[in-house]
Amino acid sequence: MHTPTHIADKAVEYPKAQDVDGVVSVKGGSTIGLGKAISTRTGLPHLCIPTT
Repeated sequence: MHTPTHIADKAVEYPKAQDVDGVVSVKGGSTIGLGKAISTRTGLPHLCIPTT
């Protein structure tokens, strides 16, 4: 399953508004996809912990 663009667009707003150092994704599929989208769009490092 992919992460819908409108969800990724909304999710990117939070790290831009806060003093965020990186993105952590835990689980699989859509969660990791969203983490990658946030990381790519913000330039933040991404730690991915797949569990499935």
